[in-house]
Amino acid sequence: MSLKYQPIVSINKSLYFYEVLFQPSIPMKSKEKEIFFIKNKSNSKLHEYIINTLSSERKTKKKLRDKKISINIPLSYLSVEENIITLSNIEEKENIILELAEYDEILNLYSICKRLKKMGFSLAIDDYGKGWSNIERVIKMKDCLDIIKFDASWLYKDLNKLSQEYKKLCHYDCIIEGVETNEQYNSIRNIGFKYIQGYFISAPINLPF
Repeated sequence: MSLKYQPIVSINKSLYFYEVLFQPSIPMKSKEKEIFFIKNKSNSKLHEYIINTLSSERKTKKKLRDKKISINIPLSYLSVEENIITLSNIEEKENIILELAEYDEILNLYSICKRLKKMGFSLAIDDYGKGWSNIERVIKMKDCLDIIKFDASWLYKDLNKLSQEYKKLCHYDCIIEGVETNEQYNSIRNIGFKYIQGYFISAPINLPF
């Protein structure tokens, strides 16, 4: 098992932060990976492994030093007090962005997110628009959120709708995921997005020591 890092960059292609991605030791097709992560979304040991490995690599890999890094955190993980304590032990929290990876209902979500913000973390909504997310939830959590990551599926919808949705949320740092072509890059730049992620910029990569 290993970690890879995918750059999120500004529209002029300068680094904003890295998203850390877990790489299973057994090669899997994209659909198999999706099933694997769905089955393991509540696996606290897996998320603890990712957190601990990231903490170790931030100390040993020069390219990670003083860089902002995001981690996908299922909301179900946040509902366990022991897991909150694990997060509280992360060093340099000001350089860590927690991407809320689900939009399930959990008790006390707002108070949990306020607690994480008080610890020093930045918070992001991942996969916005994929189906389970909604702008009403974002509005309710507006005091906690720093970043909205628009799901890649927006790139294949009516771009006028994407533009309208972006205008509602542009006071956050808005990132569009899944940018793969120069045409898509030009389209989201014209809409006004300041940050992008996707294979047009870089696939997830191994960072050398």
